[in-house]
Amino acid sequence: MGKWDVRIFTATYSSDGEGVVVELYGKTRDGEGIVVRHKDFRPYFHMLDPPQQSRDSLKRDSEVVELKDVELFIGTEKKRFLKVTIRHPFKVP
Repeated sequence: MGKWDVRIFTATYSSDGEGVVVELYGKTRDGEGIVVRHKDFRPYFHMLDPPQQSRDSLKRDSEVVELKDVELFIGTEKKRFLKVTIRHPFKVP
């Protein structure tokens, strides 16, 4: 696999069966146009310590692939979040 220094101009995605392909369009330092494709991308978002009712609702949602407890910083303070991984980017709130 090659390595490039790329300035990204735009991005898009498309569905590929059960997965998502993210396409990044840009130019290399040498001025060559380039498209980078990342297959099987799983979009996600974080919820700040959601109540159990929200967690239960997400567990029943067929769009949700995975729920994972994580700790992230807000400023200098570490907080509990729920990472919600879903099937399609257009479903991210």
